[in-house]
Amino acid sequence: MRYLVLGPGRSGTTAVARAIEIAAGPQVEVFFEPRGLASVRSDASSSTVVAKILVEGWLPADRQHMDWFDRRIFIARDPRDVVISRLLYQVYAMQFIHDPKKLEEFLTALRAKEQSPGEHTVQSLFDLVARLEGTDNGLALTARFHRKAVKLWRATHDTMHLLRYEDFVDGRTEDLSAYLGLAVTEHPDVAPRWQRVTRTRSHGNWKHWFTAADDELVSRTFRDYLDVFGYDDWVKPAEQIIDPEHSSEYVKRIVRLAHRRRARALRRLVGGDSRPRRETSSPSAPPLS
Repeated sequence: MRYLVLGPGRSGTTAVARAIEIAAGPQVEVFFEPRGLASVRSDASSSTVVAKILVEGWLPADRQHMDWFDRRIFIARDPRDVVISRLLYQVYAMQFIHDPKKLEEFLTALRAKEQSPGEHTVQSLFDLVARLEGTDNGLALTARFHRKAVKLWRATHDTMHLLRYEDFVDGRTEDLSAYLGLAVTEHPDVAPRWQRVTRTRSHGNWKHWFTAADDELVSRTFRDYLDVFGYDDWVKPAEQIIDPEHSSEYVKRIVRLAHRRRARALRRLVGGDSRPRRETSSPSAPPLS
């Protein structure tokens, strides 16, 4: 059997792909964010394949290769939770985290948000990251990818099984298991190499982060996605609480990993190791998102 997992970044695509890999048995060939589905078709050597691809990396030509897969899963996740997840995870690949002063400025802003969630907007944190990094605003990019996800879902929904991330993490996997013909369970084990992608394994955390101004901005910016996938709950707790373990402490952990990655790259450069590194996986490939 050949399985395709598709969804926006930070929507749980890696977790679901890993769960399918485990359920399908030991002889599974995994393709982790390949550059197009054509490469999966040409490179696959196993009869059991799991391919995980992000909406962000979806190519127009991929549509003609979808039918090669026996089972196709489209993942939706509350974009408000995705916004928070992307805010924190995006720094792993950024350059400003290697500047101690800039990193401390971002961590200070996060700690201020943790101490007084209602006084600092999520938008301001995205603006700060964009200024520190000198790049486009990550919130605008997230909105663009979600618009692409809506278009992609509308074009392919008759051939896809819709899985809400919230159902998956809450253990409501009966429909998914029935569709796949596999006993899929949530929270698969995470290989150490990919633990950085896992943060809370929960949902609804945006309710502790968003201010009224954030509500207004996101409801306007992500309107189509919210409507199409039925995310219409705007009720927040009377007291907003942000756990540093899933905020500033999480950022510190992935920053340490990024520093180690850079150190390894420098050692390879000095040592003359110019061999290319492939992200496309084999049977022991990455897990969790």
